[in-house]
Amino acid sequence: MKNSFLLIVLVGGLFLYTCRSNDNEPLPESEGTSGALDTLAGALRFHGGQRLTGTAPAGTSGSLKFSIKDTLHLNQGVYYPLKFLHDSTSDVTGVFIHVAGVANGSFSSFYFDVPEVPLDNDTISVVMIGFDPTKLPGFDPPLSFNIRITPHDEKGTPLDTGIIPVEAEMPHNNMDGSCGLTGGYWKWLFKYGELPGSDITPGFDFFNAPEKVWLRKGQLIEGCCCNDVSSYNIGCPCAEDGISNAILHFSTFERYKEETLTLFENGAFFRQTLLDAPYPDPTASDFCSNAGGVVHSDLSSTSYQGNWILTDRSVPQVLLDLGYSDKMKTVELDQTSQDPKGGGYGNGGGWIGTVDCRALVLVGVDPEGTGEVYWTIYERKSDFQEANEDDWYDIPES
Repeated sequence: MKNSFLLIVLVGGLFLYTCRSNDNEPLPESEGTSGALDTLAGALRFHGGQRLTGTAPAGTSGSLKFSIKDTLHLNQGVYYPLKFLHDSTSDVTGVFIHVAGVANGSFSSFYFDVPEVPLDNDTISVVMIGFDPTKLPGFDPPLSFNIRITPHDEKGTPLDTGIIPVEAEMPHNNMDGSCGLTGGYWKWLFKYGELPGSDITPGFDFFNAPEKVWLRKGQLIEGCCCNDVSSYNIGCPCAEDGISNAILHFSTFERYKEETLTLFENGAFFRQTLLDAPYPDPTASDFCSNAGGVVHSDLSSTSYQGNWILTDRSVPQVLLDLGYSDKMKTVELDQTSQDPKGGGYGNGGGWIGTVDCRALVLVGVDPEGTGEVYWTIYERKSDFQEANEDDWYDIPES
């Protein structure tokens, strides 16, 4: 496929780029009928999305931002996110998605109401969309079509609306050249896990992204208040149990904010992670007050070095059942050093589901035998692009 493209920097992991393909052609006008569009719509995959007959509520263009500059790229077997930036008063709880033709503006006879993935984030919402070409008899990817997206609030009231182009393709595995594993670096976008066949449930079995806030409720810690004097962990003489008689809430959380991975041609790798995990300080807190406990920020960076290996390995039955080949290439990370020791979080590599000029998809299986499959998605960035650059765009008018 001949592509000219500019890599879009996406917030926390959108797998969306300004890729223009000369090989992807829109459906002919005769194929842009409701029946053909119904077939395309039937190939879309969602977690817990509700299929509804008729025309999706469209509303009017609003002020929300989202992460697509012009085109959403979908590959077989992988979910990709549509992310929306909003203020805390216009929370996006779901998105109406309606398939539209390219040539004549017609729509499928049904649409989907797709719920957001829980992020515990006040200003960013995400829904996930997948594509299964095995449900497209008579159509051969790559395919181009449009979808109308209408983010809405918890009452179903549209907050914005617009039409975006979609290019649905088969996975690429370009191991060599400028679109191989080396060249620039990889920025982690998101990771999700699911048991095969569980896409009828409202959520993924596991989901993580830089925007995901873990343990947001914080924690409660017991202390002591005797005669208006606060203390912690030194006994509490006025308490019935002699240990504690007061409780404070501490606003702690965890965010896996960033991971970058560079694979060098000489077989070495460099990896870096950024973890945002504020920690409580009960000793400095006042257990005699109604205020929250003292929390200190802790944004910790960890770097890793070692060697990477590309090899062919047989895949387990659970991946065969998902349509993967019986043998796939894996990238394995053999770590030799870490700074600081004991910090950060791991990444051992995985089977390569897709690698091209835009993205790297690694596939793994739960080693404990649960049958759960994990997908980790990275975007390729050039050496001249900062990993923390974020772009948001206006939703195009319908």
